[in-house]
Amino acid sequence: MNEKRRRVQVAIKCFLLETCMNSPLATQTSQSKLIVRFITLFLVALLAGCSTKRLPPELQTALRETNSLQLHSLDPTPTSRDRKGPFQCWQDLGSTDVSAPAVRTKLLDAFDNGIADSDGSAALCFNPRHGLRAIYDGKTYDVVICFECLQGTWFVDDVEMPGFLLTRSPQTVFDTILTDASIPLAPSATH
Repeated sequence: MNEKRRRVQVAIKCFLLETCMNSPLATQTSQSKLIVRFITLFLVALLAGCSTKRLPPELQTALRETNSLQLHSLDPTPTSRDRKGPFQCWQDLGSTDVSAPAVRTKLLDAFDNGIADSDGSAALCFNPRHGLRAIYDGKTYDVVICFECLQGTWFVDDVEMPGFLLTRSPQTVFDTILTDASIPLAPSATH
């Protein structure tokens, strides 16, 4: 689990425990301490959210520097929960190599901008329809993206790393590259 998220969860638990333990007859000093703790909790949560505004440098380097970048179309229904499916645990509907420099730059710039533009919103679902795979420096980097839910996660050699948030804006670029390569897209979510 992301260290910052873990710290936020611990801070929230401590805050709630302290709040529950204080009686209505608490002194002004303990109320002041609660206010300070609440402000601290807010700042920790705010700082934890800042990490979602860009990809981790290791993943950014792998995606930008790889000689092998593939864009995948995924069925959002997981094939198994043990992540041993065709693409982490999602059925792979097809993929295309993104080797043309202009197309790769357009794809990765759209992806970076989608992450940078995130306002921190995300749905509680995870129905990914897109994936990226890069082989770099002897490691396999898989990125699983859900534009419906505004979030993604990534893996290095099948080990899950902390997730990220993004907007729907890159989806058009992703879909265009896939359809131009005659790769089928999973049906859109119906709300």
